[in-house]
Amino acid sequence: MKTTIITLMAFLIMGQTAFAAIVCSSDRMQKDLVISKSSIAFQEHKDSSDSRSIASSNLLGVRTKKTAKGFNKIVFFEGQKHTIHVEDINSFTDVDDYITIRSQKGHEIIYPLSCLNS
Repeated sequence: MKTTIITLMAFLIMGQTAFAAIVCSSDRMQKDLVISKSSIAFQEHKDSSDSRSIASSNLLGVRTKKTAKGFNKIVFFEGQKHTIHVEDINSFTDVDDYITIRSQKGHEIIYPLSCLNS
């Protein structure tokens, strides 16, 4: 009984720490994305010339769909639907990782993402 409880607690602790924050950016966007297990934060580019810009707050209400090796996260920000796709969390690539931004009128744009574990 004790080993079962200890094993269960070990799995819970490992599950909590398995998803470290991921920082993604795109050359075409003016914002960086900080993706955690249950939230996404949009921040101004670190290279931005306006050093007084304020990062947006963490956006809660993020929907997450796990894929075989990665995930899709959907969040609404500034009246637009943002879908973040990371193909493989162990091997980031600009070809397979992207963000789709869809306006309320249905216009859609896709940007490649460069992601790193933080």
